[in-house]
Amino acid sequence: MSVKFDVKNVAILGKLQAVEGTAVNPIAADGLAVTDLSAQVTRETEAYEYKGDSLSRQEFTTLKDTFADIPCKTLMPTLGTLNASLTAANAPLYQWLTACSANVTVDANGVVTYANDTEVNKLLTIDYFKSSPEVSVTGTAKRQRFIDCRGLVDISFNAGSRAILDFKFLGNDSAPTMETKIVPDTGSQIDDVAAVVRKSTVQNSTLTEILGTQPILTITNIIGSGSAITVDFSTNHNILAAQTITIAGTTNFDGSYVVASVTDVNTLVLTSTITAVAETTGTGTASKGVPVIMSTDKGNFANFFGFDYQRYLMTSQEGFSKKAVPTDVSITVLEDETGGTDFNPEANIEKFFELDLKWGTGAGKYVALHYDKVQLVDSKDAEIGSFFGKDLSMRNTGNSSIILS
Repeated sequence: MSVKFDVKNVAILGKLQAVEGTAVNPIAADGLAVTDLSAQVTRETEAYEYKGDSLSRQEFTTLKDTFADIPCKTLMPTLGTLNASLTAANAPLYQWLTACSANVTVDANGVVTYANDTEVNKLLTIDYFKSSPEVSVTGTAKRQRFIDCRGLVDISFNAGSRAILDFKFLGNDSAPTMETKIVPDTGSQIDDVAAVVRKSTVQNSTLTEILGTQPILTITNIIGSGSAITVDFSTNHNILAAQTITIAGTTNFDGSYVVASVTDVNTLVLTSTITAVAETTGTGTASKGVPVIMSTDKGNFANFFGFDYQRYLMTSQEGFSKKAVPTDVSITVLEDETGGTDFNPEANIEKFFELDLKWGTGAGKYVALHYDKVQLVDSKDAEIGSFFGKDLSMRNTGNSSIILS
């Protein structure tokens, strides 16, 4: 008699371990709401063949190693509401993203940032429950436990759809057992899902060319007319219209402004409503470059936090080693028009950019993906509807972060 498993009758729970090699017991509150889930144990074998005559088939196989692969997908979460008392441990998907090497921080306003700018080495115990029709009514289920799990996460979206978090965990396996079934309590995860990525929700989608280190410029004169600020520098500023410049060391003008126009090599006009008399001290520092608005059809942010795991075996220890690796970023944009203001990839191959994508519908519902340094390495023709597009490939060689605000 064969037993068929109900593919919906599965659950996955994960809890951060305190000690490598020592499992912890996930509870219902450690459950993950997933849209796709599978887990399998990889068994690596090694075969030895004994030499004989031409018809000899004397061979035997030994089990070399076993470990677990646990892929699962879920939807990008949001905070739901901004909460100044929120802690990192209560942030959405804290345990799962931490096990993917994300450093989780919460600022005074309750904004959560998951970033790879700080070394994180956390391990997860994952319990994978499966039930058959014969035992599900008894409240028991087959539990496969995986310990010392580490993972990576891909993020992807198509315009008009929600962003997907695609987790891939690796861990050490243990023999399956029959346990009391745990129904995951995913809290507000199902309710607080990020908005569909489309024109009505996108707040920002830009590439900003990194022009190198911007010098600190000395101000010789600055005055506010009520409709603009005019500022003179002692040296050639090399700043372009639409860049942002930060003014410091003045009485009335400190802050960041967008450059409205360039008068000459020493003088800029900044967008502002400040009315103030002239001052002759202070400094100005320009932003990295001019942001270019992108019309993005889809995006794939592979291995978002940029770490790779390799299996290692020793006589006294086994596990997965971690190292930082460059990762790929792929986005599809509309073909630029000659003389237009769209991004022109052909003219920007090999250049470095800061990449930003933010979408959402209000406070507590915003999601931002940020890369501080990607290099444009490839551009191929694509189609978006009946229009020409470009598939852009970039290499992430800097820091990346997910920001919930």
